[in-house]
Amino acid sequence: APPPPARRVCVVVRLASPGSFLRGPHPPAPVPIAAVDICARRQGKHMPGFGLPIVPPSALRELRPDLVIAMNAVYVDEISAELRAQGAHTELVALGGATP
Repeated sequence: APPPPARRVCVVVRLASPGSFLRGPHPPAPVPIAAVDICARRQGKHMPGFGLPIVPPSALRELRPDLVIAMNAVYVDEISAELRAQGAHTELVALGGATP
């Protein structure tokens, strides 16, 4: 049998509408392991209904995600800059489609 595919690490960023994208009939693949938010009062808590830990952007360095899902395309430039600043080489996708 062929080996299982490599595990992809996925996180969601900017929880303006927490979890709404996960409530659809088909959750995204891979399943996110964390939610990233710049709001300090959300950090250290968990995403309601899903239990994903909410972490600060600095956690991206340790998580080393293969895929980052931006909850709102308005923040793609800011998220992209944060990823570059941390030296992250990852796929960034905004809800509604991939980013350029």
